[in-house]
Amino acid sequence: MSLLIVDGFSLAFRAFYAYPPSLTLSDGQPINAVFGFMTLLLQSIDQFSPSHIVVCFDRPEPTFRHKTFPDYKANRSPAPDEFKSQVPLLKDAVQKAGIFLLEKPGFEADDLMGKCALLAQNNNQQVFIYSSDQDTFQLVSDLIHIVSPKKGQSSLFTYDKDAVFQKMGVYPNQVIDFKALKGDPSDNIPGVKGIGDKTASKLLAEHKTLSSLYNHLDDISSKSVREKLINHKDDALLSQELATICTNIDLDCTLSDFQCSLAWDSLHTLFTTYQFTNLLKKYNHHFNPDSQPNPSLASSQSNLSFSSHSISSKKELEDALSLVTDSFAFDVETTSLSIHDAVIVGISFCFNNSDAYYLPLLSSTIPSATSDNVPLFNIESTQNDTLKIPPLLKILQPILENNAIKKIAHNGKYDYQILKRYGITIQGLDFDTMLAAFLINPSLPVGLKHLAKSYFNVDMIAYEDLVSKDQSFADIPIKDATKYAAADAFYTFQLKQIFAKELLSQKLDTLFYSIECPLQIILAEMEYHGVSVDLNKIHSLSDSLSKEQQSNKDVIFKLANKTFNINSTKQLSEILFDDLNLPVIKKTKTGRSTDNSVLESLSGKHDIIERLITYRTNEKLLTTYINALPHLIHPRTGKIHTTFHQHIVITGRLSSTAPNLQNIPIRTEKGVAIRSVFIPSQPNHLLLSVDYSQIELRLMAHFSQDQNMIDAFNQGLDIHSATAAIMFDCDVNDVSPNQRYQAKAVNFGIIYGISPFGLSKNINCSVSDAKLMIDNYFLQFPNIQVFINQTVADARKNEFVTTAFGRVRPLSNINSQNRSQRQFEERAAVNTFLQGTAAEILKMAMIRIDSQLRSLSLPANMIIQVHDELVFDVSQSHKDDLAHLVTSEMESVVDYRIPLTVDLSFGENWKLK
Repeated sequence: MSLLIVDGFSLAFRAFYAYPPSLTLSDGQPINAVFGFMTLLLQSIDQFSPSHIVVCFDRPEPTFRHKTFPDYKANRSPAPDEFKSQVPLLKDAVQKAGIFLLEKPGFEADDLMGKCALLAQNNNQQVFIYSSDQDTFQLVSDLIHIVSPKKGQSSLFTYDKDAVFQKMGVYPNQVIDFKALKGDPSDNIPGVKGIGDKTASKLLAEHKTLSSLYNHLDDISSKSVREKLINHKDDALLSQELATICTNIDLDCTLSDFQCSLAWDSLHTLFTTYQFTNLLKKYNHHFNPDSQPNPSLASSQSNLSFSSHSISSKKELEDALSLVTDSFAFDVETTSLSIHDAVIVGISFCFNNSDAYYLPLLSSTIPSATSDNVPLFNIESTQNDTLKIPPLLKILQPILENNAIKKIAHNGKYDYQILKRYGITIQGLDFDTMLAAFLINPSLPVGLKHLAKSYFNVDMIAYEDLVSKDQSFADIPIKDATKYAAADAFYTFQLKQIFAKELLSQKLDTLFYSIECPLQIILAEMEYHGVSVDLNKIHSLSDSLSKEQQSNKDVIFKLANKTFNINSTKQLSEILFDDLNLPVIKKTKTGRSTDNSVLESLSGKHDIIERLITYRTNEKLLTTYINALPHLIHPRTGKIHTTFHQHIVITGRLSSTAPNLQNIPIRTEKGVAIRSVFIPSQPNHLLLSVDYSQIELRLMAHFSQDQNMIDAFNQGLDIHSATAAIMFDCDVNDVSPNQRYQAKAVNFGIIYGISPFGLSKNINCSVSDAKLMIDNYFLQFPNIQVFINQTVADARKNEFVTTAFGRVRPLSNINSQNRSQRQFEERAAVNTFLQGTAAEILKMAMIRIDSQLRSLSLPANMIIQVHDELVFDVSQSHKDDLAHLVTSEMESVVDYRIPLTVDLSFGENWKLK
């Protein structure tokens, strides 16, 4: 006998943010929280098989805690409208499932859960409370456990007494006093000001309870802590009362009302009505024969099974390869995610719907280090950071390099790079399921395990469950490694069959096969080649900026009349709002905000603000780039190997990490200085930067067919001066710097759907003047407004927008009643079309340039891509050849009414000028 108690809103919010907002009914009603809630609820029932179950919800009325402390939870932001609209549907779903729903005016769900838990405990029942709220830890006993999600685990984690101590540093019977001391910002419980987690747990370790602590204040060695406890005793006692779960409640129900007997017929109707296809498939076996789901909703792939085979000899490998026909999926298993450190442990492959194979290659993973008199592994390194190829991998080499046999991978860029270190250049990498998943639905996760769960209802083995922190894949027993690796190849092969059809039906096939897949190989080579950096220059920048930071800190401390931790939001807020009496601009769940937008709003109100802004700007440059770059230099190559991502930015732009090259600021002298540390790979080389000139504005002119803007571009005029001349009705030669600045702000602001308020902030004018400027702009460029209006209208009709090359961005909230959400997606519709189209044009140019570089064998490498810019590392003797080639390919990649043009710069570093 066991009782599962579910914290209704805790689970609902988790579901709301875990599942995509694109899940809506036909009338636009969001349904993602309902789907996620039912999914997670049924999973918990599967895991714990309770005999009884109850779901507890908060009521909207004030509770007894609000009467005691009116500011209780006063700092909480209201729930999004999209969530609130689902609450009635969610509660209805719980009741339709035959699950008891409990709520009571004047009490919180925590109180109801505590009461129910004690009822079951008194009946000698095991209790599992499904909640992410740590307040419930105070209920834990020998029979009562808290269960909640934990990173790296597919199932729910169970907290007993010891687990609570490991998590909080106190035992369950001390949780109330712990919160009385430290407070709880999420509930606006004050606690003792100045006492945090460590101090609170240390005090309770010594004194056990709050009462004992206050009875022995003289035993506390720290004068500061003692004074805080004395000065804030009332707050501590109040907080203790607020944090205590009240179990003295009269309920109009008994344990027998909580009996777990799910109404599967009602659930079938509910799932069918809401089109919860995955749930219909997963729980198909519960529905009676007269209540089967529509066959069209059930995937023929839902009961996939396969056999995994470990290959331990040359003959077994050759026998398996003899069955390969025109394509196969593969995946490499390695010792590291770093491509220049990783050693291949094994490789898995699959070429049919019933079998997958794993070829172990590390001798430590194989009972015998040789087989068929062929040594299986040799880690000896050769020159140019390549490794000698293991003999059995060499047998695979011809098929991997055979362009006629198509390869399927998930994140094939990594596999390509790993095999390159072994002298293998994969040919025919024709399909990547990660890239396909992102094109098909860019709002959902693209991890292989998530996709297998979504499409096949399969829980694949998590890497973290297989390999501990102090291990690598090489330490895994061959049987377990085979099961894990073979599954990777098998489900990749299965997903390809589904995704190929979806790409075709959504008309994404050309974008996928002609742009995204070929680009993947180019990015793999760019990452592998890396970028050289000037370490001495980095150290020089670090020293200079560190000295400036120290000067900034000294001034800030002087202005504040005390020293404090500038990076602490809490300490900074006390300085600004308590000591200096500056106005509070906004609050968050954790207190008064001091973020950059707040500092900007406070600009001019005190000298300390400008210093803080400068300090933060410098600190970001130091921590994110200058001091971080040396750690990103690989010791073997002496270069930085950034990672480019095709599956992150929803508009289709590339992004990069380690470092994030896109975010290096280029509008400030210090930001530009960071670029100066990136240098050519050889002394006789230069860097070439080629940047599309105002490509998004040119696209706007082309697609809007606005004659005024077309004429300005075709006449070769400075587009911002030409815009200003038209807006302000003057000759282009008479445009003032300020007029050009304003026109530039409007030009680029229009692309991003800027409002009069936003423009007024950007150019420091009144909102009315900004509105007049925007109105005048559209008066002079009428077709641009027509284009924007039509793009938004089409997006409202379809609830998505497509780029000129077919990329789809869902816009599920563009018809929302929530004004801010609706306006955001209206802006996104225009921006996605222009930015996404520009990104795809650059990708096509990269593919054409790469092809030419290969065919001409120029001593040059494409090494960096940032937004509309490409950077090359080229021999000085061939710089003119490269400039001509790149200019020609980039400017001719599309044939539009407005010619594309590029700006070129050579230099001895990326600063160039």
